[in-house]
Amino acid sequence: MLVADLDKRTIFFSRLLKDIKKLRVERREFCSELDVLRAHLEWILRPPRSCLILGDGNFSFSLALATLHPMMRISATVLEANEDEFLARYGAEAILERLQALPNVRIRFGVDATRAETFPEGPFDCILMNFPHHGGKTNLRLARRLLAGILSGVSEFIERNSPTSTFRLTLKREQTEFRYFDRVALSQDDWISDVQHYMDSWQVLYLAAETALECTRTSPFDPGFFPGYDAAGYKRSAKGFDNLYGVTYHLSCTRGLPMKHLTPLRPIFEHHFSFVAQPGSENRFSDVPQLVESQVAVHTTLRCEEIVEKRTADPAGRQNRIFRVVFQPTPPTSKRRCNDLVDEARLRISDELTTTGNSLSLT
Repeated sequence: MLVADLDKRTIFFSRLLKDIKKLRVERREFCSELDVLRAHLEWILRPPRSCLILGDGNFSFSLALATLHPMMRISATVLEANEDEFLARYGAEAILERLQALPNVRIRFGVDATRAETFPEGPFDCILMNFPHHGGKTNLRLARRLLAGILSGVSEFIERNSPTSTFRLTLKREQTEFRYFDRVALSQDDWISDVQHYMDSWQVLYLAAETALECTRTSPFDPGFFPGYDAAGYKRSAKGFDNLYGVTYHLSCTRGLPMKHLTPLRPIFEHHFSFVAQPGSENRFSDVPQLVESQVAVHTTLRCEEIVEKRTADPAGRQNRIFRVVFQPTPPTSKRRCNDLVDEARLRISDELTTTGNSLSLT
């Protein structure tokens, strides 16, 4: 009887786990569809009044957006120096003719997204660029170099000519830091307990921190919302590419306030601090989180926790503890500046321990 009851319970819980997994999948799918709907509604209900489109390949996105919003002032740009070079590469005569006939569109050739001096005169409510690429095979080093140039150029333009502009940069999802998130749409109100960014990405957040730009949110990009948009430019040719499952970064010169929690939309840094306690004073390790928090930096959101599996002791009985510190400075900062902040914090912590006669030492 007991064996039979146990078998029934095992079957019941097995089915329950399957149902839970199914519900989780359905929830993710529902949330994804809801995020796409919200992105569509934003373009419908709150479109920008003016938009600068950088690097539009065959101009099909500019045409789609101008057709959807005939009252929006649009500056459509491409890198090609002139119309002849553009047509030789893309052969998009029909698109160009239709775009030239629209009164709300201005076309500019020879606009380099990495050089602000080539941009049309602003201001613009929105600056937009979809799926930039260096033109060759997949190469993270070249991709990041291009992206750094784009962010620098746009940041310079916004600061000088269009301080209230938002830069909407769209990448393929696998090029972003956020592949482990169930949802694409994120805001600075979102927080994460297990912080991780994929480093084999284009590292938009980290490169933006080198400029005056900060990511305030992300949203899904659905090319189906822009009828007629036909992504082109693969290896700098008329050949198209897969532009499904895009993610749009919304960047602006906000330089926001410190957050109360770790957010996925700012650079995340991790450093280890090693402390040694004299024999009999192991209880002082409990002071470390507060000490680190007070000395790492002002305006920094952080989490400090011991890596328990790395506990050691030397033959003299001195105990060693390693603490992992995960933090986000405000405003967002580069990795180089972050390392400087950590070095400065180490000096302050060492001075604090020496001054107070604490039995702990930082190694």
